[in-house]
Amino acid sequence: MSSDIMTKSCNTEESSRALLYIYDGLVVLLRRAFYAEKHSHHSIQIVISLENPFQIECNDQTLECSAVVIPPDRPHQVRESFGWHVTILIEPESLHGRRLTSELSLTTSAHVLSMDKLENLLDGYRSQAYIDDVDNEGHWDFIYQHTIKLLGILSKPIVLTPLDARVKQVMTIIEAEPDSNNVRHLEFPDIPLSKSRLAHLFVEQTGIPLSKYVLWVRIKRAAEQILAGASFTETAHQAGFSDLPHLSRTFKRMFGLTMSNLFQDNERVHLVTSNQRLSGLLQTKK
Repeated sequence: MSSDIMTKSCNTEESSRALLYIYDGLVVLLRRAFYAEKHSHHSIQIVISLENPFQIECNDQTLECSAVVIPPDRPHQVRESFGWHVTILIEPESLHGRRLTSELSLTTSAHVLSMDKLENLLDGYRSQAYIDDVDNEGHWDFIYQHTIKLLGILSKPIVLTPLDARVKQVMTIIEAEPDSNNVRHLEFPDIPLSKSRLAHLFVEQTGIPLSKYVLWVRIKRAAEQILAGASFTETAHQAGFSDLPHLSRTFKRMFGLTMSNLFQDNERVHLVTSNQRLSGLLQTKK
């Protein structure tokens, strides 16, 4: 996308929106200038500017860059982030998270990325930031595949084996009843595998630990309930959390933002999902 098209797009009312994609173990957020107090969260965070360089403070060190990887659980703050950005949050215990940590030797410091490696992918993100038909399932899949390519450039491509029928069954159970007692205790009596063998097989085939998968399903369920108009309190129970504080703590630990920060009434957030019935502009009040 040329710079004049991007400048024109950023001057429209539509540029105020943010596009949120929640996958399993992975979140992608496309949005314009944003601000957050210094915070930490358990996800590995990648921030890539689609327009202008930005400043980031991590461990009391200030860097100016256009792309950076922030290790999990490290206090940080992105500053002077004017223009469109793509933010990617990755579950550190997932295969993608572990490979990134190993490949980039993530420890306590922010890792500045070379834009030379990423430039070919940026136009794809830019084009999706301004697309009108975000309810199209292909849009959701495009961003996912685009992000997987990016992670493959930064570390190594991940090839997962075809899903075992037993793993599929477990995923179906979790998706249907994320708040059931069996799911809470990671017990699946109908699956002919020991608990330890099932846990090993699940991460081998999906790239994410079973307990973390349950958590991500609940977070996705929470986003769906908010989109459907439920209050935060209703959402907590319907998504399988014990109460609202439990959901709030989990959300903030994973993403570094509270739900009210993300879904505030002065920012339009469009939740893009693989199911069109869940798509639509999300505008909620604190």
